[in-house]
Amino acid sequence: MKLKRFLALLLSAVMVTSMLASCSKDGEEVEEEEEEEDKGAIIDMYFGAKPDDLDPTVFTTNSDKYRLTSLLFEGLTTIDEKGKVQKLGASEWKYEIDEREDELKLTIKLAGKKWSDGIAVRADDYVYAWRKILAPSNDNPAAALLYPIKNARKVKTGEVTADIGVSAINDSTIEIFFEDRDADVEYFLRCLASPMLVPLREDKAEKEDWTNQLNYFVTNGPFAVKSMSEDRYMIERSVHYNSLRAGQDLDTYVKPYRIIAHFVDEATAIEMYNSDNIAEKYFFVNEFTKETFEANKKNIDTYSDLTTYTYYFNTRNDILASADTRKALSAALDRNEIAKIRGVGAEAATGLVPTGIKNSGTNDDFRKKAGNVITYTDAKVAKKGSITLTYNQDRPYEKEIAEYAKSKWDALGVKVVLKGVAGNEIDDLIKNEDYDVIGADIVALTDDAFGFVVPFALKSSGTFVDVTTEVYNNPHFTGYENEAVNEIIETALNLTDKKSKDRAKLLMEAEKLIMADAPVAPLFFEKTNIMAAKGLSKFTVDYRGNAVFTEAKLKDYLEINEAKIAAEEAEEATGTAK
Repeated sequence: MKLKRFLALLLSAVMVTSMLASCSKDGEEVEEEEEEEDKGAIIDMYFGAKPDDLDPTVFTTNSDKYRLTSLLFEGLTTIDEKGKVQKLGASEWKYEIDEREDELKLTIKLAGKKWSDGIAVRADDYVYAWRKILAPSNDNPAAALLYPIKNARKVKTGEVTADIGVSAINDSTIEIFFEDRDADVEYFLRCLASPMLVPLREDKAEKEDWTNQLNYFVTNGPFAVKSMSEDRYMIERSVHYNSLRAGQDLDTYVKPYRIIAHFVDEATAIEMYNSDNIAEKYFFVNEFTKETFEANKKNIDTYSDLTTYTYYFNTRNDILASADTRKALSAALDRNEIAKIRGVGAEAATGLVPTGIKNSGTNDDFRKKAGNVITYTDAKVAKKGSITLTYNQDRPYEKEIAEYAKSKWDALGVKVVLKGVAGNEIDDLIKNEDYDVIGADIVALTDDAFGFVVPFALKSSGTFVDVTTEVYNNPHFTGYENEAVNEIIETALNLTDKKSKDRAKLLMEAEKLIMADAPVAPLFFEKTNIMAAKGLSKFTVDYRGNAVFTEAKLKDYLEINEAKIAAEEAEEATGTAK
């Protein structure tokens, strides 16, 4: 495998050569030698398939996207390893009843952080991003996380054109008014840890395809994108992260200098991981097929991914309109068998909400408490016919699962046509309801079950709203609607802080009702698998299973960096470098 031309950039990564600078002191010219600067480790990694869009506010059914956006963006809060809400982009907050408005008000002070181009992160950046999510034309279930804000849901559902109750009262202060005087503000602050509720710069994000253009792609997290191509992203420590001050070491907040995120085929990634040539070696692998997982199992650590791979049923389809038919199709699928097909530690689904998700505000596992809610022992197909099952052809295991489902459903008298499409088509097909049955990831919006069940309620789905008609229609992407689910979710949305303990119970009730109607068939709970080479240490994993590299260390990185430079220089000399 030939080294890429970008390695020439490593010349500046190892050390800055000594240079002489003249200055005047007491009328005399003196020479001052600048010390050699060690910028830190450059670490090659494999993250799987390249995401199509890294805008964190854009809805996706591909959980792989957040492996990268978690390195590039940060929100106002985060969830620590104990499940507690901690400040991140916020420095302080307070909430009280505003005497003038007679409404509950939350005031958030920003922590004074900066974008990767050195411009301060402003309150307006959060307001802009949240309003973008709440636009009626936007398909994003994360909108429900913002519904406690005054007028937020009414604006999203097209009921009013009034402004929402969030504003920037100055560059460093966000002011939020709530719909309810007794709103559960502490839970709202937990929701703000969602990877979708990060800030965006309007002057950049208004540009079309902005995350694929370096001059527009600014980030506020520990890393910034420095170069991109079809097979890799080079992300570099942001020198402005946490508003690094003059005189502070560059690695004060972020240890590695660069991370090279490769998007090659998995066989190449494993070959590079096992390479003895340190100039080409990958030191971190985050994606495996069943075969490579088994071959390397002893060196792999597995974590909850908070993602459920699911079949969506289009309930507007004539055959799939019957709940009995949907349940019969779902019951025909042996989740344990499907988990084996997926491999890589995947867990057979027992509900919509995956293991690893917590009961609201606790460390109790939601799934263990809720039990198995996929039980359709007496369901029968109501109407036979033909349907199309669409799957992501970029994931080989999805084809194998689809072939398994076809064999089971054909036997029930529902003839299945398989249709493989590129991964970047899945989201649009779901948004446009252009499918009969389609496989996709349901990705956690928060650390609890809220984001998995709320989108199934009519006024909380976050889907596109046609504001040109007076007929309200905003169901889930499956077209599913159930009045009992609507009522439970309404109650959950309006819980006060004194009733917050009831949230987990309500979400369990909603999940049971949704599964009883089977608009979706959860198949397996995905896992995050990480294999780190010897010498790479000090990285951690967040509550979503995403690796955090701010403290990561690579043993002997100077030697490794120099080997890369030497190899690049040799290729340059022979004219073989790319």
